[in-house]
Amino acid sequence: CHAPPFETLDKIGDNVHVGSKTLRAHMKKYSLVCCGHIHEEIGAIEVDGTKVVNPGPASQGNCALITLGDEYKDIEVELLKV
Repeated sequence: CHAPPFETLDKIGDNVHVGSKTLRAHMKKYSLVCCGHIHEEIGAIEVDGTKVVNPGPASQGNCALITLGDEYKDIEVELLKV
């Protein structure tokens, strides 16, 4: 998904949330959500059992190494700059 879930790594300007309300409503179905639209909010957090990753702009060398384990929710995220 390009836009992050609403109220999750989605703040711009004066702390205004601009993420997707639809994605937020449905993200509990997933173990991992990767997004990248919001350049101001780089991070990897867990919300209600779902990992949400926004590595930031690739044009600035940002990326994420995501390792999937054997179990459904066994996900490790490392934010990198190359």
